[in-house]
Amino acid sequence: MDPASREVLDFVGGRRDLEARLIRAIGDPDTRFAEDHLRMLRAIRFAARLGFGIEPATFAAIQRLRGRSG
Repeated sequence: MDPASREVLDFVGGRRDLEARLIRAIGDPDTRFAEDHLRMLRAIRFAARLGFGIEPATFAAIQRLRGRSG
């Protein structure tokens, strides 16, 4: 949010994804999940709890990386 204008700034299309009820990693999903492995669990949890879908590239990365840790 811009503090001066109080306008919500959305540089990555998050509002559109919320309206579409869609979980999407920002940028490259493999990179995001390598930075923090818990993001995969959070994506699944939010999708299940809120009834959202998971964007195909994000879901594919979760499937590829699911057994990795640390």
